[in-house]
Amino acid sequence: MKTNYFILFLSYFISITTALQFVNLEVYNDPQCTSKETAVYGVGYSAVIDTCTTLDYQNNFIFTIDKESQSVVWKKYLFYDMEKCDSSVGSPKSFKINSCVPQNQITLNQAMSADDKDYYFKVTVSSSPVVQPNSASISFMRDSCEPENILLSEYVINGTNTDSLNGLTLFYYCINQAPYYVTCLKNECHDPVPLLQICVQTVPFYNSSSSNILSSSGGTGIYSGSNSGSFSGNHASGGGSSGASGFSSGGGSSSGKGNNLDQELNSSSNQKYYFQHYCS
Repeated sequence: MKTNYFILFLSYFISITTALQFVNLEVYNDPQCTSKETAVYGVGYSAVIDTCTTLDYQNNFIFTIDKESQSVVWKKYLFYDMEKCDSSVGSPKSFKINSCVPQNQITLNQAMSADDKDYYFKVTVSSSPVVQPNSASISFMRDSCEPENILLSEYVINGTNTDSLNGLTLFYYCINQAPYYVTCLKNECHDPVPLLQICVQTVPFYNSSSSNILSSSGGTGIYSGSNSGSFSGNHASGGGSSGASGFSSGGGSSSGKGNNLDQELNSSSNQKYYFQHYCS
């Protein structure tokens, strides 16, 4: 009987010490963050904690949780030599869990701005990533494209217009559970383009700082560059098109990395990394 109790305790201990936690930046359009169901504009995020990541190939970020103060701590770092989080930019910012903050207080992707209208983030913590309904999303996964493998998600509320680094305006939305984007330049818009809804292998996109669960063989960051099948730039191998930093559906090289992308994909590491677009 004692042996059985010990096994049960050990199983429980393992489960609570290996469970992932996510910081969610949920989109609200009111400054009290009380009307999530009516969110009509904004870009939201969900990211696993204790993990050095980049979405724009310009800055790295990492979320941690301060249990004593019941706060989420966001730290920003210079991007160099992949996604090492060891050269901080500014001071860490702390946000109480379940607090409501203006979206310009937390910038995770400088290549993806949606500043035409004010919106707010409710800072929450969960055991699985949160992606709000009525949105087009891209999720990044390890090992395979299964929901339980998602470590990072970026999503755009239907109809939100975003500005890319090259001056284009992009709209994202879902039709019959299929994600699309429209590219516009000086009020001239192109036909809707479908986003990839297949599982696509990509380069490594995280480097864990403290969690053994996420340890990788010297992982790199999320790359950005020309049109790629991702919101923030290139993740897939193959040919690319115009340099829109958006949910585009081509391949392309990453910010001057060129053939290094294929080398990353074909590395000897057993760890595999993927992304996929969804409609929520």
